[in-house]
Amino acid sequence: MSTAGSSASVRPRTRPESSRTMNAMPPPPPVAAQTTTPVAQGLSIASLVLGCVGIFLFWLYAIVPVLAIIFGGVAINKQKKAGVKPSGMAIAGLVLGIVFTAIMVLALLAVVAT
Repeated sequence: MSTAGSSASVRPRTRPESSRTMNAMPPPPPVAAQTTTPVAQGLSIASLVLGCVGIFLFWLYAIVPVLAIIFGGVAINKQKKAGVKPSGMAIAGLVLGIVFTAIMVLALLAVVAT
């Protein structure tokens, strides 16, 4: 790669004048991210966890599915009052609590009836 035979001089590449003027304005300042506080997220999580734990412990600790119903209902109520769609965790915890409370009551009725 010898350039001994070429007489053309190599000039550094520069941007055309028109592209320099387009970038003359500074970019806009960054917009602060809006943070929203989740409404009753802790109650929703507690309801779901208690509903899942109630699967295994409803026959031993009758209070677990009942607490899932209470926490799920309170979480859904708070979310509706705040104008937010109720979370799936709160609904799932509420449903699990209702199902296992019903199973517990039916099992109790079956034991008493015998």
